[in-house]
Amino acid sequence: MTEQGSGLRLTFAWSGDRYAQQIDYCHRGAAARLLTSREDDDRAVWPISPPLQQLTLEPRPRGPVALLVGMAGTSHWSVSIEADNDPAQMTFDVACRVGQQPTFLGSTYDCEQPLRAAGEGRVILVDGVVLEWLPVCAETATGAEPIQVAQHQIQIVAARHPATGTLRWKYRLALETLH
Repeated sequence: MTEQGSGLRLTFAWSGDRYAQQIDYCHRGAAARLLTSREDDDRAVWPISPPLQQLTLEPRPRGPVALLVGMAGTSHWSVSIEADNDPAQMTFDVACRVGQQPTFLGSTYDCEQPLRAAGEGRVILVDGVVLEWLPVCAETATGAEPIQVAQHQIQIVAARHPATGTLRWKYRLALETLH
């Protein structure tokens, strides 16, 4: 939490055979749901969010880290979610090992609040909370917008889709500091 009493809260809820994510914006004692991960069932070969079936939490000096793994079809996913208390933010680093051309690869969330702005790899969820796409190593987004918004749904997509190998995408939720 910041000195003003604001912060982000991530919770995991078991849904079918995987963990769903719920992200809240906390401000002065009140909490508002910002995002809920959209989950497919266990038959989806290319789910709309990583199918995360195992969870480990590790304490770190700047904030906890959640490590998650799972699989669907013949592909394997891993995610690290690093919380940083100063400044208040969460960084999501997602990887998927694929053996065939994916039809979709990314993370999908239902947005509980109306979106305030979008474009250039950034979405303002509510005043003071931003979701932004981060490059992986020297990669930059190619082609389509890396964060796609449709009504009350947000998708963060992998920058490229080779037929085999490990693909990564990275994004951050953060409280914006007011100057």
